[in-house]
Amino acid sequence: MTVDLLDEHFPKTPIVVGHLQGARPGPTVVLNGHLDTVPISREPARVGGETRFVGQD
Repeated sequence: MTVDLLDEHFPKTPIVVGHLQGARPGPTVVLNGHLDTVPISREPARVGGETRFVGQD
């Protein structure tokens, strides 16, 4: 497995890329994830003056 750290443009939030060569030919699988999420407000959304509850328990 090879791993590269790409931090040239964003040194505070580097990108990690791993590559694992398979033993047989076949389809390629790409796994992508990120940690740059923003917490969702617990307040209901307002769209055009109408209150909408989205993703609430």
